[in-house]
Amino acid sequence: MTKGQKKNLKKSQQRQKKRVEKTTAEITQQYKYLADEGAPMEDITERLASTSVQESRRPAAEEAAKGEASKNGSEQDDVSKRIKNIRKKLRQIDDLQVKIDGGMEPDQMQLDKIAKRATFQEELESLESWVTS
Repeated sequence: MTKGQKKNLKKSQQRQKKRVEKTTAEITQQYKYLADEGAPMEDITERLASTSVQESRRPAAEEAAKGEASKNGSEQDDVSKRIKNIRKKLRQIDDLQVKIDGGMEPDQMQLDKIAKRATFQEELESLESWVTS
C-alpha cells in the first residue's frame, strides 16, 4: 500500500489494518514455529484453527489498564466537546446582544438565552479548570 492510499483510509481503518497485519504475522510465525518443531499437521491445524483475528494477545492487567485509559480519554473528549459547545453558545449570545443593541426586538427565547450567559460562563470556567488540572 502506498503512502497516498494510506492517507485515504480513516484512522480507524488504518488501526484495523495494522491489527489484521499483526495478527496475520503472528499466525504465520506460530505456523513456522510449529512446522520447524516437526509437530504433526493435525496439531498445527488445530492450533491455528483456535487462533482468530479478534483474539486479544494482551494479559488481563494490560487490558484493564488500557480500558481505564480509554475511559479517561473518552471523558476528556466529552469535556472538550462540551467546552466547544459552550463557547459556541457564548458567541451566539454575544452576536445576539450586538443585534439587540443595534435595535432588534428580541423574542422571549432570545431573552432567556441571554439570561443564561452567566451560567454558561461559569460552566466553561469550571470545565476549563478541570481540563488543566
